[in-house]
Order: sequence, then C-alpha cells, then structure tokens
Amino acid sequence: MAPVIRITDEVYTRLQRLAEPFVDTPATVIERLLNAQEGERRNVAGKENGAIATSQLRNYQPELWEQTPCNNLFLAPGNKTNLDRSILQSVQISDINQLLTPEQRGILRNTQSLRCFALKEHARTNYNAMRPGDLVLFSENGSGKFKYASRIQTTFENASLGKLIWRDPQWKLIYLLNPQQTWITDLNKPNTLEKCGYDRNFWLPGFIQVSAEVVVRIKRSQGSFAGFLAS
Repeated sequence: MAPVIRITDEVYTRLQRLAEPFVDTPATVIERLLNAQEGERRNVAGKENGAIATSQLRNYQPELWEQTPCNNLFLAPGNKTNLDRSILQSVQISDINQLLTPEQRGILRNTQSLRCFALKEHARTNYNAMRPGDLVLFSENGSGKFKYASRIQTTFENASLGKLIWRDPQWKLIYLLNPQQTWITDLNKPNTLEKCGYDRNFWLPGFIQVSAEVVVRIKRSQGSFAGFLAS
C-alpha cells in the first residue's frame, strides 16, 4: 500500500499550476519535479567530472575538419549506461596507466583524460577500417535519436581496459574519441538513417560502416560532414 502524505493548501495550489489538465495527478507533478532536480544534480556532477557540454552545433570548428580529413562514417548503437560512461564521462589516464602497454602509454603521453568506446571481436572488420578523423554517430537504444557524435582520435586493443570501463574484457577493440570534437546532437534517428542510405525504420543491429557511395553523396550535397550534422 502506498504511503499517504499531507500537504498544505498552498502547496497543492502550486502543484495545480504546474499540472497538465486531465493528465497529471499530484503524484505525477511531484515525480516530474524530482526528475528535474535529480537531472540537475547529474549535470552538476558531470561538469565536475569532465562531462561534455551540450552543443548547438556551433562548435564544429571547421578548421579541424580541414586539418584531419573525415573519410568514413560509422553508426553505433548503445545502451544509456554505456554511452554515459563512455562519452559523458572522461577517464583519467592516471587511473588506467597500469593497464596500458608501453606503446599505448606513448600514444597517450600528452593526454590527461580520454573518452572512448569499444567493439567486440565480431566487429573487427569495421574496427580495422577506422582512421583518425572518422565520424561516429551514437544511437541510444530506445530513444529514437542519434544522441552523440564524435570524431575518432586513435585506436588500440586492450581487454583490461574494456573490463574496467564496460565490465567485460570482450570490449577490447578500443577507439578514442576526440575531446574537442565530441558533441551532444540529439539527431532524429529515422531522418539520419535515411540520409545514410537506409530505410527510416531500419533496425541498427550493431556497429556498422556507412557505404562509401553514401559518404561521397553526403559530402557532395552538404559540403562536409560538419554540414551534414548541422543540417
């Protein structure tokens, strides 16, 4: 049995002002206020822990696209937990240094923190196709959105790091995301799939590479991937 709470007439009147007529109950209004409060706390905590800021696509820095060509486009599905852990939060190099090989420490020698995602062995062909500067669009499962976009900085293989970050050593094919070119996008998924050459209702089965023909078409029509994202 749910607990009963008592509120003053003044508080009840304030809840009524926030309610949607014929839809909300006092409980749903209170729940919405709690969700907003908890979301604000998560945003503050995220900023303190190196979370990326919401982008309005004005920070695409075209000069960076010119310096490092973007030759490939990948689509990656993921659950909210893994996406938040991988993209919103950065990993401090000091916390993972002991898991890195000497070669990987050399690659990251001037890096203080990183954002990364990973693939399993069955996706090695796509992993091997990745090049620095390539673009990845991340779809949050069930959201109907490609919620994040990022350009690849580099790749390396490390099962121990996969186990630390994603609780599974099978996530061993690591690709690092460029911290200056990682954005919250909230792109409409059906529209984006259509632009990438798929049916609007296409079910994204896993990490896939968009065909070279579609990449050429996008660049011709939009001028660049930056224009594609902004459109």
